[in-house]
Parts: sequence; structure tokens; C-alpha cells
Amino acid sequence: MNLYKNITKLLLVLAVSLPATLAAETAIVIHDAWINQAPPGTDVTAGYCMIHNTGTTEVKLIQVTSPDFGRVEMHRSIVSDGIARMVAQDSITIPGNGGLTLKPGDYHLMLFKPGKLLVAGDTVALSYRFSDATSIEVIATVRQPEAGQEDHSQHH
Repeated sequence: MNLYKNITKLLLVLAVSLPATLAAETAIVIHDAWINQAPPGTDVTAGYCMIHNTGTTEVKLIQVTSPDFGRVEMHRSIVSDGIARMVAQDSITIPGNGGLTLKPGDYHLMLFKPGKLLVAGDTVALSYRFSDATSIEVIATVRQPEAGQEDHSQHH
């Protein structure tokens, strides 16, 4: 009889925990991740993607890492007094029921010290970490830079 009570308690705890576990599933979706093909001899390039938050609460992108690069930073391009510059970001806010596109001329990733020469068509592993403890692994494709796109090859 004691075993029956213990099993019943365990099932009750699991039943109560299950909705909380399901609710904790990530509401973040990342797609269309890509990075620029950097010119040979360059140790920095830029990365982009679309991030959607299907949850109702804003979350912050707090870190991006890659085994294919020595360091990844989050930046935003801004124009002040007619001069464009990049500003490092500690985090990037993704609004609830909304999204954000990391794109040339705005928020983007700076990827430093590639482990090898990357050419268009190669893929790169990226890990995005958010303030709600969500961590998402993404494969980004290397693309040729588009005409007129920002050149990050001189960024240090």
C-alpha cells in the first residue's frame, strides 16, 4: 500500500510539472543565418540572421559563440553626425510576439579569427544564448557579399 501512495505522489508531481516544462520550451526561432565570405587574409567577417520570438515576453540575445571562430561579438551600425560606425552590444532585445533581423547596416555579428578560409557555400556552426536560458544551435551558410554591403574586413 505504501508503494502505491509513493507512485501516486510521483505521478501527481509529474502531472503538475509537465505544463511548466512545456511552457518553458523556447519561443525563439532563428532562420536564414548567413555570414559574409571574407577576402583572403582577412581575420574578421560579419554574420546575419532573422530571430523571431513567438512568446509574449521579450528576451535578450546575450551571447553568440562558434567553434569555427576565435571570437564572436554583437554589434550595431549607427550613423552619427554623418559618420557611420559600429558599436559593440552587450545584448540585443527581441520583443515578445515580434522579431529582429540582424542585417547589413544595423544589428549584426562580428566573427573574428576564422579557423580556416571560408568560401561561399561553406557552413559555420553558431550557438545563440538568450536571457531566458534558451540556447539554440544554428548552421549558417557562407555567402558572397552583396554589392554596396558594408566592408568589415578592416574592423578590429
